[in-house]
Amino acid sequence: MSYPFKTVPVIKNYIWGGRKLAEVYGRRSSDPVLAESWELSVHRDGPSRIAGGDFDGRLLSEVLAEHPEFLGARAELPILVKLIDSADNLSVQVHPDDAYARAHEGDNGKTEMWYILDAEPGCGIYCGLKRALTREELAARVADQTIEEALNFIPVQKGDCYLIEAGTLHAIGRGLTLCEIQENSNVTYRVYDYGRVGKDGKPRELHVRKALEVASLSAFSDPTGKYPPQQTEWGTLTLLTDCPYFKTSKAVTSDEAFLTAPEESFLALHILAGEGVLASPELSQPFKKGDTFFLPAGVGFVLPAGTEALLITA
Repeated sequence: MSYPFKTVPVIKNYIWGGRKLAEVYGRRSSDPVLAESWELSVHRDGPSRIAGGDFDGRLLSEVLAEHPEFLGARAELPILVKLIDSADNLSVQVHPDDAYARAHEGDNGKTEMWYILDAEPGCGIYCGLKRALTREELAARVADQTIEEALNFIPVQKGDCYLIEAGTLHAIGRGLTLCEIQENSNVTYRVYDYGRVGKDGKPRELHVRKALEVASLSAFSDPTGKYPPQQTEWGTLTLLTDCPYFKTSKAVTSDEAFLTAPEESFLALHILAGEGVLASPELSQPFKKGDTFFLPAGVGFVLPAGTEALLITA
C-alpha cells in the first residue's frame, strides 16, 4: 500500500475568521472568511479525505475502519488537527470531559493543545481563572457579563504552546494563527460572545447551564515550558505536550532524518516550514508549509533537512 497519506482539509467558516488560511496556506472556500481548516479528522462533522496513492479520494475514517492495524494499539483515531485564524476574538467557552460529553452529547470530551503559528503584537489568549471561584461566583460573572475580568490574559508569540485541559474556561484572542491538536470531538459550550450576532442576524447560542456544570473552578496553572529541547544527530526534537490523549513534538531537521511511527501508534505530521519530498519505502509525497500527513503505525519515512514539523502520536 502507498503511504504516507496526505489529507485534504475541510474548511469551516465562522464569523471570527479571517484571510490568513487562504493567503498563507492556500485554503479555498466560497466564503471569503475562513476560520478553521480541519487538517486531519475522522469526526462526523468534518471528515478528511486522502489525496493520492491507493486510497485517493477516500475518507480517512473508512480506510482506518478497513485497516485497524494502521492505528497500532488504538481502537480509533483519537485526535483532530486544525488550523485556526482568529481575525476577531472567539467566544469565551469551555469543553466537557469525556464522561460528561458521552453522557450528554454522544461525543468525546475535548482537551486541546494550541501551537502558535503567528501572532500580531500584543495579542494573546484567555486561559483559566485568575483565582479560584465558587460555582455561584462563576455563575454571577457569566450573568453580568464580567467573565473576561476573571480570566487570565496571556500575551503569546510564534512558537508558544499551551495545553487547554477539558473544563478550562478559555478564548482565543484576535490576531492569532495557530495549530490546534485536540481530542476527536466537536463539543463547545459558549458562556460569553461579546454581544455578537451570527450570519442570521440573531445572537449566537450560549450554553450557560452546561458550561457551569463542567467548568473548572481552580486557578489556572500555566503549562508552558515544561520540556527542554533535545539535540539529535539530525537536528532538534522538542516535546511540546504529553497528555492522556496525544503526544506532540516539534522536529527541526538540520540534516536528513529517518523517523518511524511507533509500533503502538499512528503518527500525524504537520509541516510548519520547509518544502520537499516526504519519502517512505512505499510512496514519495511532495510537501510544503501547512501540509498534513497520516502515517500508519510502524511506518518509517525520511524528513528532509531544513524542515520544521509537528509530530503527533497517541
